[in-house]
Amino acid sequence: MILQGLELYDPRSSATTQGDLEIEDGRILRLGQNLGNSGGSDNRFKGRFLMPAFFDAHTHFMMGGQMLEHLDCGSLKDGQALLSALQQRCDTIPAGSWLEGYGLDLDEIELDLEAINRITAGHFLFIQTHDLHSALANRPALNQADINASTPDPPDGRARRDQNGNPTGIVSEGLVWKMR
Repeated sequence: MILQGLELYDPRSSATTQGDLEIEDGRILRLGQNLGNSGGSDNRFKGRFLMPAFFDAHTHFMMGGQMLEHLDCGSLKDGQALLSALQQRCDTIPAGSWLEGYGLDLDEIELDLEAINRITAGHFLFIQTHDLHSALANRPALNQADINASTPDPPDGRARRDQNGNPTGIVSEGLVWKMR
């Protein structure tokens, strides 16, 4: 089947062009101009807009949009770079606001949790890891979520704790979702 006279959108170039679309067994075979009439044609779509659709079994579209405003920690390769980025962001947002980030790799960066708490003390810090299954939170954020030494870990998550049972600031799974 050929759909003729469509307005076709190309996401690579952000351009639109007039053209035809050939479909067979639910799959796109080709796009182009004047594809002809092999297997029937359908002019019902003339002048209509066609754009590729999203199909993914595990994509977080809303998070992707929200993360545009968050601190990107994906390129930070050491603890000092993280501290510098946190200080820079804290200097630009009002005291008492949330400093949110994403992309942190806990296996790559050695965290100085005391320094992180000192730098971000006037803010609520919540940075999700690259896989979205863990996060770094500062003391004010943990307190806001009522995560402390007497808070039991839920069955679906846990808080890393120091030798006295106090949360260190690294939370995983269910506690990440509790804090979001």
